[in-house]
Amino acid sequence: MGTTHEIELGKVRLGAGNPLFLIAGPCVIESELHAQVMAEKVAKIAADAGMPYIFKASYDKANRSSLKAFRGPGMKEGLRILEKIKRELKVPVLTDIHDESQAEPAAEVCDILQIPAFLARQTDLLIAAGKTGRIINIKKGQFLSPWDMDNVAEKVESTGNKKIILTAMNDGRDVWVGNEKIDNVATHPKTRDYARGIADFYDLHHREDLQDVMTFVDEDGVRRSMQWFGHRNKEEVRRKRKYHETIMREIGGTSFPRMPDTNNYTLLTYVDDPQPWEKSAVGAEGRGLANNIVEFFEFARNNDLNCTPQFVDPQADRSTTEAQARSPALGVVETNDKGIVVDGVKAIGTGVAFGDWIHIGVFFRPGIPAEQIIFAMTPVNTKGVTVVCRESTVKDDPVEHPMASAGDELDNLTVFDNVFIPWKYVFHIGNPDHAKLYPQRVFDWLHYHAIIRQMVRAELMAGLAILITEHIGTAKIPAVQTRVAKFVGFHQAMIAHVVASEEMGFLTPGGHYKPNILIYDFGRAYYLEHFSSMMYELLDLCGRSALLFPTEGQWQDKKLGPWLTKLNTGPNGQPHDRLKIGRVIRDLYLSDWGGRLFMFENFNGTPLMAIRSLTMARAEFSGAGHYAKLAREVCGIELKQDTATEYSASASYARAQDAAAPHDLKPAAFVPSRKLSGGELIDPHAHSAELQARDLAVDLEWHAVDLFLQLAGIADQIFR
Repeated sequence: MGTTHEIELGKVRLGAGNPLFLIAGPCVIESELHAQVMAEKVAKIAADAGMPYIFKASYDKANRSSLKAFRGPGMKEGLRILEKIKRELKVPVLTDIHDESQAEPAAEVCDILQIPAFLARQTDLLIAAGKTGRIINIKKGQFLSPWDMDNVAEKVESTGNKKIILTAMNDGRDVWVGNEKIDNVATHPKTRDYARGIADFYDLHHREDLQDVMTFVDEDGVRRSMQWFGHRNKEEVRRKRKYHETIMREIGGTSFPRMPDTNNYTLLTYVDDPQPWEKSAVGAEGRGLANNIVEFFEFARNNDLNCTPQFVDPQADRSTTEAQARSPALGVVETNDKGIVVDGVKAIGTGVAFGDWIHIGVFFRPGIPAEQIIFAMTPVNTKGVTVVCRESTVKDDPVEHPMASAGDELDNLTVFDNVFIPWKYVFHIGNPDHAKLYPQRVFDWLHYHAIIRQMVRAELMAGLAILITEHIGTAKIPAVQTRVAKFVGFHQAMIAHVVASEEMGFLTPGGHYKPNILIYDFGRAYYLEHFSSMMYELLDLCGRSALLFPTEGQWQDKKLGPWLTKLNTGPNGQPHDRLKIGRVIRDLYLSDWGGRLFMFENFNGTPLMAIRSLTMARAEFSGAGHYAKLAREVCGIELKQDTATEYSASASYARAQDAAAPHDLKPAAFVPSRKLSGGELIDPHAHSAELQARDLAVDLEWHAVDLFLQLAGIADQIFR
């Protein structure tokens, strides 16, 4: 599809320099009268402007966010209405189709068949549409780059049908990367590779060999991406882990921490227990914030949105609590009956330039004013939103830079210039005490994902150590074997943290099975504490092989090639393979691209000290808590029954997201936070009688700690 070509539609000619034409009409046929009146009025406006007009309406909107939403009159009645409009107004008509069986009946009436953006890669649908001989309008989703549409068009053209219209969805988002303003993130050299990675993410879900790993069938019989899978027990959370691992192994070699499955995982805390977000809000009375959460989650799930978090505010003068109020941090500047207006900056985000919606939140800081407490959603292309990314580190040569050429997910700050957010996209405003409790709990799921990534990255590092020592001939030296054992021990320690966190998990108020946060958070700390030394250990084992190796052009040179082959010949593997190993190690650990990933793990992913301090606030670590129980008994100290602590005084609904409930906090039974048939929300805290067995699980967990410590201890001995 290198050039445009002319398509005939009756007496009208489309494309190839012909005048613009208008496709317009209601999104869905609401009634025969409504469709007829709209077609008449728009046809007259188009005629007065001298513009060819095509009436568009759908008989069935199969991608509605809610199961209860009106979808249309159905195919039979809808096609009757479209045929009537076509006949009486003498205008061409267009409708969209969603599966192969609809192609022929729709083609009998409609002049143009439209393929929805989210179905743009469905081969059987495209071929069925092409075989009708009608003009095919294919909408391009944001997750597809323009050159990807060549393959889409070829599927239709394989039927002999060349009458294809490609409709782009470049949505006008305002994005800067370094010194350049990006006109289209899907095509610009600094952004297109990662945009293609996002497309690859969605494509993985359509691979037949990965169907059971990447997708699941929900309670309504709809097959969905596993990123929306609500795990209710230990085995299901392990199934979710396998899903995340598969994405890490298939895309970017574990080097993209903020793919859609990661970003959307944060939504689970909201929908698990939405009522506290509404009840504790200030300035949003009667706005139905809990219902907003449930509705948006269903909307995001039904449309497979990528909701990128932006929580971190600009750094303020930390010597005084008054500084936060003076900072340019995002805040509410106006509220009205329709929504809120926000103005200011969110200082750190990752991949927002490639997202669909921005997930706005806030981390509590001393002195933070109520107007800066915002948890909400807004599209990336909202008027007034500007995404300002750092300079890109992406490389343009996939041979020399196999990792760095895969794309740069781009860290950013975002400016919100008097941005309007409707109430239906607001989850919470106005309560610093609530913000103090919740952001870490929102990020719990993202942090569980992080330790999975770190486990896989440790595996990759161990594999590289094994490969390079075999290639250069040092693998059999006892001292080298001992050093390689450190990498194996490092990986095994990460496995121990992941497996133990899953084994010792608990049920949340909404009935989701949640891995033990103490184990996986301290596991993340363990990774950060040792990763730097492991990286330098690997580089030392490599010697010159991590940096001093020939380029592909030098290797292919007839004169140099034989010499370079001899220089890179070792006891194992092919000489050219040593170059491949060196390139990966160089990209990961000796380049600005790899340095950015190192900084992400150490800072964007929560610094080491912050992990420890924040995790210590997520359980009872006072002298009155379980950790001090044995010490109290040995010392002969009796605990008063009414002893109060800072942690026990915090909100019970927040503590319910931390661990299996102790005896003084009855957990909620499994009741999904969804709407009842009457429209009201279920309050999971009103249903607590079913899970008293969880109280007993607390004691069992602490016995299981011994097993975990033994596993981690063995691995640590190997490491040391």
